[in-house]
Amino acid sequence: LHGLSQRDLARRLAALPQQLADVPGLDVRELVGLGRYAWRGALDQGAELGAHRLVTHIHDPVDARAVETLARLADLAAERGLGVGLEFMPLTPACGSIARAARFVRLAGRPNLGLAVDCLHLMRSGGTA
Repeated sequence: LHGLSQRDLARRLAALPQQLADVPGLDVRELVGLGRYAWRGALDQGAELGAHRLVTHIHDPVDARAVETLARLADLAAERGLGVGLEFMPLTPACGSIARAARFVRLAGRPNLGLAVDCLHLMRSGGTA
């Protein structure tokens, strides 16, 4: 795939029976400027390649700021027709449980925002189905 243009890659992906699931790596951290081109560019590329959502984690230790950033990220994603899945895991103390993740989702209050549940993280965090 090296050397393919974004358009050619999107066309090849569209021809496959599988779909691009999500855009990884756009995490909620302190001092992250969501207006930065890199964030918008990643969302634009993901949408163009056929992704349906992005998966994010919260690393910001300040809850109020994390909620605000998460809501702004969800708004940027919604502008591109993308959903956002907030994944919790014990490795991210700011959002290390399903209860904390559900709280962030509820407080951010965006219709395209939900939980991304990895069964391994659920088990490791002491959560249950």
